Amino acid sequence: MVKTKSLKRFAMAPPVKPIPAETMYLSRKNVSDDIISSIIDHTIDWCIDTFGMNPNREHPYISWEWNTLDSDDNDKQSIARYDPDTNTISLKVRGHRTAKVFIKTIIHEYIHYLQPTKGGWYERWNKEYGYYKNPYEIEAYYLSDMYAQTATNFVMEKI
Repeated sequence: MVKTKSLKRFAMAPPVKPIPAETMYLSRKNVSDDIISSIIDHTIDWCIDTFGMNPNREHPYISWEWNTLDSDDNDKQSIARYDPDTNTISLKVRGHRTAKVFIKTIIHEYIHYLQPTKGGWYERWNKEYGYYKNPYEIEAYYLSDMYAQTATNFVMEKI
């Protein structure tokens, strides 16, 4: 279900064949920081080209880290987050087994960047329905699932 008006046109994705490189496993032993940064940069470029930018916000700042063990107790379960107050997408590589799953997470958080924040609807729906039934979460999961393969193909051809 796509609720955000500006995202409705993306409700149908074209069929795309998987490519073998999508199964790149993300571990600190096998993948360098430069590769992770490249995956993030190319995925964000793909998101901008595909979905556009939020007309009310600047390009989101992206921060990432490998390890989740150093984070505060409230955020240990979260492997990614979009903070509308700071316009920041925060990513933790640990917890993403493959590049495709990581790319899908980036798309998910980018969708949150595109969603309206006026009126505090995300928080209202989270309180009323819970995280998994929040319409903004349903929308972000739906679109990231639908476009993960297309974005992965694009990114893997670039790195």
